[in-house]
Order: sequence, then structure tokens, then C-alpha cells
Amino acid sequence: MKVQREAGTLVELTTETIESLKESPLFNEDLKPVPISQRTWNVRHFASLWIGMAVCVPTYTLASGLINSGMNWWQAIMTVFLGNAIVLIPMAMIAFAGTKYGIPYPIFCRASFGSRGAHLPALLRAGVACGWFGIQCWIGGQFLNVALTQSFDFWNDLDKQWVYVFDPNKETDRAIAEVSTAYKALLKSKNAVKNLKQEIAKLQAAKGDDLAKKEAELETAINDSMTFQAKFSESKRYVISLGMVFSFLIFWIINVWIGYKGAESIKWMETWGAPILIGIGGILILWAFYVAGGIWELFKATDRPNEFLGGITFVRIFLPSLNGMISFWATLALNIPDFSRYAKSQRDQVLGQVIGLPATMGFYAFVGVCGTLGSIVVFGQAIWDPSELLARFNSPILSIIGGFAIFLATITTNIAANVVAPANAFSNLAPRIISYRIGAIITGIIGFLIQPWKLLSEPSGYIFGWLGTYGSFLGPLAGLYLADYYFIHRQRLNLKDLYIPNTGKYNFRYGINWIAFIAYFLSVIPFILTLKFDLGISGRNIQENSWTIGLVLSFAFYAALMKLNRSSITSKSEYQEITENG
Repeated sequence: MKVQREAGTLVELTTETIESLKESPLFNEDLKPVPISQRTWNVRHFASLWIGMAVCVPTYTLASGLINSGMNWWQAIMTVFLGNAIVLIPMAMIAFAGTKYGIPYPIFCRASFGSRGAHLPALLRAGVACGWFGIQCWIGGQFLNVALTQSFDFWNDLDKQWVYVFDPNKETDRAIAEVSTAYKALLKSKNAVKNLKQEIAKLQAAKGDDLAKKEAELETAINDSMTFQAKFSESKRYVISLGMVFSFLIFWIINVWIGYKGAESIKWMETWGAPILIGIGGILILWAFYVAGGIWELFKATDRPNEFLGGITFVRIFLPSLNGMISFWATLALNIPDFSRYAKSQRDQVLGQVIGLPATMGFYAFVGVCGTLGSIVVFGQAIWDPSELLARFNSPILSIIGGFAIFLATITTNIAANVVAPANAFSNLAPRIISYRIGAIITGIIGFLIQPWKLLSEPSGYIFGWLGTYGSFLGPLAGLYLADYYFIHRQRLNLKDLYIPNTGKYNFRYGINWIAFIAYFLSVIPFILTLKFDLGISGRNIQENSWTIGLVLSFAFYAALMKLNRSSITSKSEYQEITENG
């Protein structure tokens, strides 16, 4: 019986099969294979998707860590570009399954982990995404609050009303009093700086004798202002203003709403947002060239010609840095079928990702380098944080433009990277009850409940370490998927059986493919050992290369162990029997 139809390189369920699956507990309209007629994403859409995701504050600051570790600017850019070019290989290969069969990530997981076992990898990916969703919403809310505070007096008043304290070691009244006192001192110091600048301008015009004295006073006042700024930032760490509450809620609602609208809304947002983000990056580069007096003058500040070339020192810095760049988007390599299922062809998804991912990551790391070097020329110090750079200009117009740019960059990253995967994963938990839209709302609620303001307040950066470690457990999944789809199934899947419980060939035993679980846990053991025991240099090497090591081990373990169970395999002759051409 023909259950699926193949047109070129794309496969869809037949109308009769769809009707027969409508009562299945594993099937709903959001998880079903996308009909070929609705697969409309082309090269431009995939390139725009990646531009929207890649342009974000972490990308802007990527090169800073590499330069601080000893690289020069072009070595840092090269490492960013190369790492993303490498991760693109497994990403595009996993995307092939989504494009060919039109299935989202949780359904793709059923082929290897089983109809019930697929919940584990899907929820692992969802857990990371929910954490980052909340954090990105808080970060986006902060930039929105800065822009609104500098644009509207009433919002500026709201931002001075401290309403919430979450430091358990401080009483509410005392904490609010501290931040209020620090704010008043900061405001007073800023006014002193402003007045001194005006006096100096008058003395310069009149060639007054007190010019040198006033300039010395100005330098002292600026240093005092920076000290008060640091005290204010520290006292504000555990206190939230009313303006920040509203800014976070506005940004959170916008993110949830766009995610709720689904794939077409995301496609629209990424498509029009991409050229704006690229244009803003180009403007920042031109500004840096202008203030430095030219391209080469700008890069002389950090250029270290031939310092590491051919040396073992560079290799020791380069290899762990490269692994870090590979891991940056490694989670998206897993759930890329969530997007590639909408591709018109394999060419569209591959070429779009080739254009959009490594080039954009390299370009915006370059934007970050230029912006920071420009800050050295103008302000006398390297400012890697774009929000701090905006604040230094002390211009409402620039704050609005820059705030909008960061707002757009954060939202395009957050929706695509952190909403789609968990929404589909939650829908897969109970397809008859939870739709994609309900899954998107659940994602937003969890992102709120994790209280990102608390997570980001920790000076140790614990949350980023936790998410980084958590992400390392996702690496072996990529190798397992590659082994399953290309080595075990030979790219031949029975679409109908992916949605049939109990009797389908992907049910395995009680809905779980225990071989996949064994292969996965064997692959993460080396990394777990490095967390539990001090293994010296060997342990550090495993941690620094955890994604690559996990991928290779899981591929090998799964490919070898699956020889014990061939029941899920669709032979070439069986594939021809269930597939009609045309």
C-alpha cells in the first residue's frame, strides 16, 4: 500500500494516510509532515533566518575573548568563521531529513529513539532553549528600558521607582535606600562633569588662565563619575525598577506573540529584519574607520603580526577556541529540521545556510572588533559591551537607534533559536492536547518562571556555565542522528510509521529504542568523568573538545550496536512499495 508520495527529492504523506492518522495519539496538524505545496522557504529565507539569529550581542563580543586570549584581530575573525563553517556540515546533513520528509525535530527523533524515547532528546534541547529564552527576554528588556528612559520623561520617572528586591541577604527598605543614594550621587557627579565641560568651553573661547586647573578638575570629576557609576551598578544588581518590569513584560509579550503566530510569522520577521541588521553593522564599521582616520590606522591598535604563526602557542589557543566556536550554534544543529521542513529543495536549505551562518558570524564578529577599536580612539578604552558603548555617546537619538538595533537583533535570535524547538517538543509530549501555539506559550511561561533577573545577577556567571555544560550533553546526539539517518536507515523512512504507536516500526520496545540510550550514555561518560574528577590536562582536553568527541563516539557506538536490532530499517524494496512517484 502506498502511504507516501515522492516528488523529486521531497516526500509527503498521501491524503488517505493523513486521514487514517488523524486519530493517532502521536499526530497533530503541527507535527505532521509539511505538504510539498506548503514548503516555500528558498535560499533568501534561510540566509535571512541565519542573519537574524547570528546577529546578537554574544556574536558582537565573540572576538573579544579570543583577542584577550592572545590572538590578533584577524586570527579571531578567522576562528569564528571556521568554527561556524565546521558546525554547518553536520547541521546541513541533519537538515536533509527535515527537507526530504517535512518533519520537525521531535518526529525526526522518533526514528532513532522510538516514539516515546524521543521525548528525552527533544526535552533536552527544549530545556536549554527555555533557559535562554528567559535570559534573552531580560536582556532585550534592558535595552528597551534604556531607550525608553532616554526618550520619555515619564519612563525616566518609572525607572527611578525601585519596586522589587531579590537579594535574600538584604532587607527591602535598606536595599532600595542604597540604590536611591547611589543614583543621586551618580546624578550629581554627571551634572558636575557637564558644568565643568561648559566652563572649559568658555575658557577656551576666552583663553582664560584657569583652563589647565579646570581641565584637571574635569578629569577628577570624570573619574568620580565612573566610580559612582560602578557603585550604582553594584547596588542595582538585586533591585528592579518599575520601568524595567514594564520593559521586560513588553519584550516578553512581543516574543511570545511572534512565536505563537508560527513559521510564516518568523519567516516574515527574519526576512525584513536581516537587511536592517546588516546595514546597522555596516554603519558601525564606517564610523570606526572614520574616527580612526582610515582602515589601517584602526587595526594598528591590536595587530600582532606573525606572533603566533607556526608556533605551538597559537595551536594551544586555537584548538579550544575553535571548539568553542563550533559549540556556539551546535544546539541548532540538532533541531534544524524544525526549519528545513519548510524548504522548497535541498539546494535552498544548504545554500541559504552556507550564505547565512559562517559569513554572518564572521562579519558581526568583525563589526564587534571595529566598534571596540573605534571606542579606543574616541573614549580611550576598549568597550566591548554595545549597551555601554551606546551610553557613552549620551545621545537620545543614538540610544533610540542603537536600542532598536539591539532590540531587533535580540528578538530575531530569541524567536528562532529559543521558541520553535521547545514549542514542538512540548507539542510532542501530548499531540492531542498541546499544539505548537500552546507549546510556544508554555515556553514563554517557563522562561518567565526561571526568573532570569536572578540568574543574570550572579557575578560568577553560574548560569552561563550551567547552560554551557548542559549544552555539552547535546553533542553526542548529533553523531547519533547522523549514524541513524545515513548509516542505518540510508535516508529511507516510513513516514506513516513515525506516527503509529505500539505497532509502528519505530515503536521498538515499549516505544523506546534502548540502543540509542545506551549509545548516548556511553558517549557522555568521558565528559561526566571530567566534571566528577580532576583529570588534569586530559580532562581539560575532553571538556574543550566535548562536542567533537561526543559526536564521534556516539556515531561509532550507535552504528555498531544497531546491528543487533534491524527491525526499524526500511529496505530499498519496501521503500519502493510504500512510496508512489509523481
